[in-house]
Amino acid sequence: MKNYIVQEEYKMSYICWKCEKVTVHEVEKCLVEAEITYLSFCPKCDKYEEFNDLSELGEKQGLQYFYLLDLERSINFDELYFWKQNKYGYVSDIFQAGQFNEIEANQIVNNDRDKKTMKIAVEVIKKILKEM
Repeated sequence: MKNYIVQEEYKMSYICWKCEKVTVHEVEKCLVEAEITYLSFCPKCDKYEEFNDLSELGEKQGLQYFYLLDLERSINFDELYFWKQNKYGYVSDIFQAGQFNEIEANQIVNNDRDKKTMKIAVEVIKKILKEM
């Protein structure tokens, strides 16, 4: 039997692959034999799922997607510039801009030394474009 040490607890809603119902899962970040893992408990089917990192769980959950706006270029060139999907370069055309899941977008924004990258939800941009 493995020794699990719970470090953090989360609650996330997603479709359980075992019972195929959307439920609020209790997710525990655990230390298991010197490695971090995530255990997700489904209250409907009374089963656990194990994930190596939260990005796996995020994909299952269907996280929100974001465009990343580069404020430095946007201010300097008086036009909006967004990150490309491959993270190399920028585009001013929103239809060519990359879309990043919530976990990846948060990491990029938080790691920006100059704090000149901001995330904008894809749904917000779609709504704005629809209203124009």
